[in-house]
Amino acid sequence: MFWGAQAQGIVAGANMVLVGGQALLLKELPEFLEDIQIARDAYEKRDALAGRYQAA
Repeated sequence: MFWGAQAQGIVAGANMVLVGGQALLLKELPEFLEDIQIARDAYEKRDALAGRYQAA
């Protein structure tokens, strides 16, 4: 898998989202965090699915 690259993307994305001209406003943060949780849930489901088929 590409977890190292994904982690780098998250760090780079966090810097872009939290610092600089494109930073989120504090009032936008709750929606952003909820969206990130949706993405995390989808990742966990995909990971579990892949694990079931790799074990078979």
